[in-house]
Amino acid sequence: GYENLYENYNFSVEMLLEMIDELNRLITKYGSGEWNTKETANRLVEILVEHRGLVEAELEEINMGARKLTRKDFLGPQERAKRRKLKPQDKAISESKRKARFKYLTALEQKLHDDKHREMRKLSRMREEQAKRYSTKVVSDGDLLKALSGALKQISTLKVAGSLNEETALRLVRRIRTVASEAKVGLAKSSE
Repeated sequence: GYENLYENYNFSVEMLLEMIDELNRLITKYGSGEWNTKETANRLVEILVEHRGLVEAELEEINMGARKLTRKDFLGPQERAKRRKLKPQDKAISESKRKARFKYLTALEQKLHDDKHREMRKLSRMREEQAKRYSTKVVSDGDLLKALSGALKQISTLKVAGSLNEETALRLVRRIRTVASEAKVGLAKSSE
């Protein structure tokens, strides 16, 4: 439930560490013997643990350089002071940091690629299984065309006999056309 909560802003390392400390304090308090028999306290601890994991993940992203802090983010006093002292030449990224960032991003990109590839294989297997299930129900184009034509004739007969009103007849004809187009069989519009 917290995925989009912090989407528009980031926190400095200093503030994230403070958050983790506070979350740990609350988890310890509400996970203690005095509270752990209460369902609400147990649920709160679950939520706090989940949130702590998200905060720790954000901290890791900041430390690895995947997230960049801007002056609009929530910066603690130490981070603000550090930025005020920062000189333009200090902004250059060290070679080791650049390599570490490159390695991290490459690994992340590879993981995304592998996940996508795995998902595509899964979808492919699902399609193959679905095709196998439906392969036993193959109807020739000629048989399908005969069946659809027969259905159109019956609709016409019922309409002429007064058993179907115009609206119902048109709706049935449209459904037959939809089936025909999905099966890639063309029907002349004159059959309406």
